[in-house]
Amino acid sequence: MNQNIKANMLSNLLGKIVSLFFPIKKTEIKKYLPTAMMMFIILFNYNVVRTLKDALIIADRISGAEAVNFLKTFVVLPASIIFVLLYSKISNMFSKTNVFYVCIAPFIVFNIVFTYILYPNVGSLHPSAESIQALKLAYPKLRSVFPAYGLWTYSLYYTFSELWGTVGMTLLFWQFANRIVKSEESKRFYPSFGLVGNIGFTIASFMVMNVVSSPSSFAQNFTYIMNVVIILSLVLVAIYWGINKYVLTDEDIDCNINKPKKKKVKPSLVESFKIIFSSKYLGCIMLLIFSYNSMINLVEVTWKSQVKAYTFSNDAEAARSGYTALIAKTNAYTGSVSILLFATANFLLSRFKWAVSASITPIIMVSTSILFFLFTVFPKFAGPLTSMLSVTPLFLAVIMGAIQNVASKSTKYSLFDPTKEMTYIPLDSELKSKGKAAVDIAGSRISKSFGGLVQLFLLFVTGGSQLDIAPYLMIFIVTIGVIWFVAIKLLSKQYDEALKSDKCE
Repeated sequence: MNQNIKANMLSNLLGKIVSLFFPIKKTEIKKYLPTAMMMFIILFNYNVVRTLKDALIIADRISGAEAVNFLKTFVVLPASIIFVLLYSKISNMFSKTNVFYVCIAPFIVFNIVFTYILYPNVGSLHPSAESIQALKLAYPKLRSVFPAYGLWTYSLYYTFSELWGTVGMTLLFWQFANRIVKSEESKRFYPSFGLVGNIGFTIASFMVMNVVSSPSSFAQNFTYIMNVVIILSLVLVAIYWGINKYVLTDEDIDCNINKPKKKKVKPSLVESFKIIFSSKYLGCIMLLIFSYNSMINLVEVTWKSQVKAYTFSNDAEAARSGYTALIAKTNAYTGSVSILLFATANFLLSRFKWAVSASITPIIMVSTSILFFLFTVFPKFAGPLTSMLSVTPLFLAVIMGAIQNVASKSTKYSLFDPTKEMTYIPLDSELKSKGKAAVDIAGSRISKSFGGLVQLFLLFVTGGSQLDIAPYLMIFIVTIGVIWFVAIKLLSKQYDEALKSDKCE
């Protein structure tokens, strides 16, 4: 009898825990599960290709973290703009259902071509290492540019991997989810989608970490991992087809996807600036986005250059495997911590003022970033700690950078994003839609380019390496941190006033 009572209590407890994180009604499971699986696969694949792209470019003998600055600014950014322009044309040419297939097809085709044709033949496709080294010696101020050309197939892979983050999440998943999920369902579906996505992100990290740690060569492991990505991409297409074929046609599920909706006009980049500069409120929100994206970029590239130095080996394959394993391990911690923070974020947001919750991310980012740069630029600063732990200054810098990366990204997902989205709530409907679109377009494009441009400029002026420009980057970090806190203070006052006026109305 006691055992039955205990079993019932345990069952009830587990049921409450599941309903807390996945508050889905039985009638909604048919729609929720496959849609959540789409989120799982998209983030799983994104984490895999994001890890591998860095291993191919940064860990290569003729390249380094410096090459990433050029790729992000002058290759990925133009490619993303071109893709957005093509997407608008595709949207006019095909039905909403078929747009998904048209957009995902280039990624699947490229991954197949790269895995089975380009990657096995890079030895004959890439210019010789000697010719790239000669170019670096002839034009030292452009040394960070030539690896992108010397590893052109890897640069293509890097670009497609970066685009997948934007296209996969924004254009493929959220466009579809926003179309089929009702407003009433979104309050319960969307938070759990984030949780499922982070689970996929974490599992992907552990998979990559375990595979590259095997005795097989990096080339064999890479092919194996990419096979998983390709298969899951095809599964993603099958799930999407199944939802459209069997779920959205079910009379029990009222999706309302065929009802006419008001067309949302997305402002151009110039129009975005006009909207932002006409509103102090939106300007402050943009500064939050600018501060986060710029800071993470300035720190992450330098940290990855330290990771390359730490995992260096005379065996090129071993060096690349070591680099990949360390990055994957860091990503695994990021995903795990993010899942834990999701449980505490709601508590913080409900118990404390907006300014307190919004300040947690910059406090953590600025403090960990400064510590990382101190350990990197001034190895003697960590002298007592390295002696006590019997480790090298380089090891300590790598660990501090990993802590910074985990802390920054996990707090972004759990606190920065929710607090940023909260600021749009008290705005009027027109400013809410146009303002958000403007900030998303201008804010994300500028902030993601700013970090790369700053580093490219410093590399060009000094003619040095990523480590040589680290002291200057530390100054930028402190400056951006000050801007971030000022923006929070200004926005907090306006947000509180907007909430009060909203309640009065």
